[in-house]
Amino acid sequence: MSAMKGRVVLVTGGASGIGFATARRFAEAQATVIIADLDKATVTGAAGELARQKLDVHGMVLDVTREAHWVRIMRQIERRFSRLGVVVNNAGVGRPGAIVDTSLADWRFVTSVNLDGVFLGVKYGIEALTRHGGGAIVNVSSIIGTVGTANNAAYAASKGGVRQLSKVAALECAAAGNGIRVNSVLPGYVEMQRKGAKKMSGEKRRALIDATPMARFATPAEIADAIYYLASAESSYVTGTDLIVDGGFTAQ
Repeated sequence: MSAMKGRVVLVTGGASGIGFATARRFAEAQATVIIADLDKATVTGAAGELARQKLDVHGMVLDVTREAHWVRIMRQIERRFSRLGVVVNNAGVGRPGAIVDTSLADWRFVTSVNLDGVFLGVKYGIEALTRHGGGAIVNVSSIIGTVGTANNAAYAASKGGVRQLSKVAALECAAAGNGIRVNSVLPGYVEMQRKGAKKMSGEKRRALIDATPMARFATPAEIADAIYYLASAESSYVTGTDLIVDGGFTAQ
């Protein structure tokens, strides 16, 4: 029997990219997966695609920045599935620009999704997992939360905040003895493009590949594997850590 069989997993930002790959990874390990994302049609399409492959995947609408949405989705999960075992806080956005050109509105938009959204996911995740006997929370940060990059202040600050929030949550859960482990995954550059996103120029892409020791971008599935590991029994003594998955980029 799969180690994930019978476990219920919530993945935010699960309709595309790393989130979708993560939903697939857990579902293929026989977990029950809830894809949560902002747009109903996108959520329905993503969940339906995996469900047609005979995977136990369900879609729910969630705006991670709204506390009332978190309260509602946790109630829905408990009513439909009785328990929750894993929370993956993956939803994130970026609005590149120099600090002097970044409006307060743009700053607040990025940090509300990337940091406030993770805070709410951790807060309500801890409450739900405690009720159900423990589990794992995995927060998706970024190597940009460690090394920084020009023209990306809001993103870098928010992702750095996710790392520290994860550590504090891990310490609090360990002290409480509630059986919850909290960790963060820090992806490097990943081979994907969101619909409607501005495509990276060929020149920038080449420069980033050249700066990466493994000389390529990661696939979303490779990040999903790291997330899966941190939620699995194989990482039972791992909490409060950063798992960097960047092809050696930050080792330099």
